[in-house]
Amino acid sequence: MSFCFNRFFFLLAFAMAVVLVGTSNADPGDAYKDIWTEDLPDQTQISKERLDLIIRYVAEGKQPRQQQLRKLYEEDRSKFWSEVRTFFRENPLESPSPQEGQGRTSKWREDLLKQHEEFIGWLREAYPEKEKELSHLREKDLDEYFRRFGALHRKYATVAGTQKKNPELAGVLKEDLDLLDQHDALLLAIRQADNQSKPKLIKDLHEIVGKRFDLIVRKKQLQYDELRRRLERLRRDLEKKEQELGKLIESKEEVTRHRVEELMNPTPKIDWQ
Repeated sequence: MSFCFNRFFFLLAFAMAVVLVGTSNADPGDAYKDIWTEDLPDQTQISKERLDLIIRYVAEGKQPRQQQLRKLYEEDRSKFWSEVRTFFRENPLESPSPQEGQGRTSKWREDLLKQHEEFIGWLREAYPEKEKELSHLREKDLDEYFRRFGALHRKYATVAGTQKKNPELAGVLKEDLDLLDQHDALLLAIRQADNQSKPKLIKDLHEIVGKRFDLIVRKKQLQYDELRRRLERLRRDLEKKEQELGKLIESKEEVTRHRVEELMNPTPKIDWQ
């Protein structure tokens, strides 16, 4: 195997070794405390891709307005989302925005509408009750619909996106979020419980946390399996590229001679006029 390929796996092994060395002497309880939250969605953030789509749509393609909205997003999130909700209320996704006219739909608007409908379709299958609630809000209160849709999208967008690529992993992620809802409800109940009922609730919480641990382990196994497949594809691509490079180097004289011949005897251009 070539030096380039060996170096790739050496760096990979070195990176793994650094991680192992960094945690080898740690207490297990502390070393793995981040596993409970490391892959959970950030409920306060929106993906960069979706934010870009929303800004382009609300700005109606106008660059100065896009810059203004981006600045507003960084400086005053509350006011930013208020302006976005107002725009969506006045310009529903189903109909073209005023600047688009009736006969033309921009690519970014199509992408935003597609993302919206794909997520609603996934929600209809995964959480039909939540989708029904959204459907009612869509007809009665667009401001509340937009807020509720945004919260659900931030929570479940990763699961919905993973469904296309790895349904098994998506199922694990979804089940973990469902357990987390039970986990949060139990914590609230424990805080409000009297001394007589609290031990039973704590026992239930211990069971939920144990189930989450099993799901987290399963999730990591599936993620590692996918990483192994990607590394194998990368290994094959590297070998193929190295073989191509070797053949190119071996063909230097022939390739150079052909090029010189082409330069000395260029193909005449045909004038079709």
